[in-house]
Amino acid sequence: MASRLAVQACNCIIHGFTIGDFLDSEVERDIDVLEFWAGVASITRAAKARGLRAEMIEKECGGVGNNLLSLEGFRRAVDLTLRLKPGGLLFMAPVCNSFVWLSS
Repeated sequence: MASRLAVQACNCIIHGFTIGDFLDSEVERDIDVLEFWAGVASITRAAKARGLRAEMIEKECGGVGNNLLSLEGFRRAVDLTLRLKPGGLLFMAPVCNSFVWLSS
């Protein structure tokens, strides 16, 4: 676990939570692949096709549970991330429309 000094040094608060609120969580680490901003979920589908346990988060899939800006979505994202197995893959591909002008 992280040292208490390191946790105290990080005072970032998101939806009323700090890093320290999650570090002592006891969760089963049962996810091989986690894909954020999944789009068509190609990483998730490929992992599942290989028999791996894979989860995804994509706002367009509907429901507040996939919206990282909501409390429920943020909690789900943190919970899924903490469930990653050691050596698991966390794939993040944020929407590129904010910097798409670079290629034009």
